[in-house]
Amino acid sequence: MQRNLKNKQRENVFICNENIFDLPISVYAKMVYIYLCSCAGVANEFLLANNTITQKCSLSKNKIQKAIKELVEIGLLSEKKSQAGNSTTKFLELQLL
Repeated sequence: MQRNLKNKQRENVFICNENIFDLPISVYAKMVYIYLCSCAGVANEFLLANNTITQKCSLSKNKIQKAIKELVEIGLLSEKKSQAGNSTTKFLELQLL
């Protein structure tokens, strides 16, 4: 039983460089960045709804939008668009520290 618990705990571990705390950005931007690090896939690209980030970080949509803007301004996130027919999808690419 204890072995299973240890394995389960390792599944919920992610890495985020502690230098995020030294950057001159808001605590909200830091929280969003840390959350995105926890979601990062192999390519560090995201198609996450602001509602998901809002719920997970316990922040308002306005705070999330401002945090994402801050992260884009300092180069930790980049916004990209993908076009398929008449539909455009916006996604984020995370730049790791």
